[in-house]
Amino acid sequence: ARRILPLVMVMPVGMIWLRIILQRVGFDAQTADVAVFLVFLVVILSWGIWIAAVRLDFLDVKKAEAEKQAKTWLELMQYVIKHDPNAIAVLDNDLRHVFVSDGFLKAFGIPGKDTIGKHHYEVFPDIPERWREVHRRVLNGEVLQSNDDVFERADGSTDYTRWKCQPWQLQDGSTGGIILYTEIINERKKFEQEILTLNRELENRV
Repeated sequence: ARRILPLVMVMPVGMIWLRIILQRVGFDAQTADVAVFLVFLVVILSWGIWIAAVRLDFLDVKKAEAEKQAKTWLELMQYVIKHDPNAIAVLDNDLRHVFVSDGFLKAFGIPGKDTIGKHHYEVFPDIPERWREVHRRVLNGEVLQSNDDVFERADGSTDYTRWKCQPWQLQDGSTGGIILYTEIINERKKFEQEILTLNRELENRV
């Protein structure tokens, strides 16, 4: 509107001036009016098309720049998460793996496997119901965590873990999925058990 309005304001003067010129060179009034109308119609349409083309070209450039920047940040985030030594898994709202760290694959005995795009329960088919309930609650907006939990592996072994599970949001504020932060704390639990055993022995001696 800012670009077209000045042209619209100048149009009446230009049309009158062009009509006078056409009449002076021999056009009758009716023919001159038709010619003036067609000329300025072409001018207006051309001007409008040019403005639209310039604007669309500007928007295309900005869109391409935004997409390039978003891709750069996405690749950076994927790189950072992948090489994080901690066990991190980013899942979408269908519980499919979006990003996983190498630490996550190592901690849960799945190194070298590509889990991206796979359902979390496909990767962990024996996951207990209590964990499924945690995932449901987090998808509904809760943030849950535990500083001392037991993870029973499919082979019957047991790991002690510290974990946090929280939702992540899309730009519109809706839940895009969940993030799992997990730390295997077997060494800490072993040390705590040794301390407890030592304390009991000392109490028995006393």
